[in-house]
Amino acid sequence: MGSRVGLRELVGSVEDHTLDKSPYRIPPSNSDIDWAVLKKALFQGIDGGEDSLFAFQSSLGELAGIQVTNDVENFDNYTLGGGSKRWWHLKCSMKIHLDSVRQLAFHPEKPLLFTASEDTTLRMWDVEKMNNSKKGGCDVEPNYTFRGHTGPVLCCTCSVADGLVLFSGSADTTVRYWRVYCTGEVYIFDPYSDDTVEEGVLEGHEEAVWGIASHPSTIQTVSCDSDGMVCIWDITKDNPLEATISNDDDSSATCIDYLRNEPDKIAVGYTSSHIRVYLVSDQSLTSTLRCEEGSGEEQVNCLASHPTQNIIIAGYNDKEIRIFDVDSGKLLHHMTTHIEPVSSVAIDPAGVYFATVGHDCSLRIWNLETKTCTQEMSAHQKRYDEAILCVRFHPSQPFIATSGADSSAKLYQ
Repeated sequence: MGSRVGLRELVGSVEDHTLDKSPYRIPPSNSDIDWAVLKKALFQGIDGGEDSLFAFQSSLGELAGIQVTNDVENFDNYTLGGGSKRWWHLKCSMKIHLDSVRQLAFHPEKPLLFTASEDTTLRMWDVEKMNNSKKGGCDVEPNYTFRGHTGPVLCCTCSVADGLVLFSGSADTTVRYWRVYCTGEVYIFDPYSDDTVEEGVLEGHEEAVWGIASHPSTIQTVSCDSDGMVCIWDITKDNPLEATISNDDDSSATCIDYLRNEPDKIAVGYTSSHIRVYLVSDQSLTSTLRCEEGSGEEQVNCLASHPTQNIIIAGYNDKEIRIFDVDSGKLLHHMTTHIEPVSSVAIDPAGVYFATVGHDCSLRIWNLETKTCTQEMSAHQKRYDEAILCVRFHPSQPFIATSGADSSAKLYQ
């Protein structure tokens, strides 16, 4: 089982450039798939006979029973900000980063995308410009590059509660923010000048910052690190660090999010397989979400809060996603969604569908009500046992973005 480590181990790996052995990556669990059988079945196909096909299906385990409805006629319409959406297609690839693109963030209203990379930079992209380019085009340049971190950037989030503010967390233990000024409705980005961007540094963590999330309606931001600490920030105050929450065991915090239906609470995922829900105002623990009995202590890699219901969807290192009822603390459903660990999960703004990605290089769209896979596509190439690292829906427009260990980000429409 993979684990996230702190700054001391991280710095050593960065200095000797052994990327394939870097301990701050999240190695996938040892897969129980017989790849020799898989390769034989794929190449032989029907000619290999029923024995080959049966062996292939057996190696897939629970995934062999998943029905993927890759048929536009059977794909239900749903409304997503910009209108009715039937089918997702690759629109553009962005290949400007020099290392893994660890996380993504969309502007809540405008067609802007932010990417956070282990090359220590963040970049902003004009989605509208990409939308007008040819399919799969790679000639799109970022509008602006945010520099300042001295270590890999591991997470980012975007807030518009007090103007456009981009927050990021890094292996250098800091949280940084960039306040971008605008003229009217137009944001000004000069790639050769920093005059249009105000930068700030937030210090409070002592280890690598793995997760960050912004409040749905205020400038408040929360972050978590590999030491298990959660920091609550408000950059409008003289002392931005409002409060901290410490973990009561040795597990590391891996992901964090506000409950969208109850934004005075946050959910934090840990390497111990637990998800803890805290009340932000007094930092009290309100509930702990646990896996089913017999599942072991599988690391929580990602989580997402439903926009209208008090449920959380979380992705784990055992290739499963689990759906929890926050009010009761009960596990509502769990199922295998990938043949390698689930690295990221996102829920569409309407709350009807959710997307998952994993280290098996696949992006999958699921119907939340029926728990069926409605679309599947290969999205990124594998690198050092990692593949797709993040998936996000645009909050108000019909876009999906993914990022991966192959140093690229991709836009779907």
